Amino acid sequence: MMIIYAIVFIQGPGQYFLRPMMKEYKFEPQSQMIDVLEGATIKVEVKSTRVAYRLVPVLLVLHGCVINNVQYNIVLIT
Repeated sequence: MMIIYAIVFIQGPGQYFLRPMMKEYKFEPQSQMIDVLEGATIKVEVKSTRVAYRLVPVLLVLHGCVINNVQYNIVLIT
């Protein structure tokens, strides 16, 4: 998946360091320097790959109440 970020530089012209961060994703490039000129529009392209998945299970009894403090094991079935 290609993500294109629109970044508004409030501080004005200069050199900026960009490092995208998001749980469960790996970015390419991992970081880059960006030179911003007065009044310029900069297009930054970053490729992301999902490298992990998160599962948040909720255990309910038949009448709909949540059961807390129960141990469980999650197994990936492919």
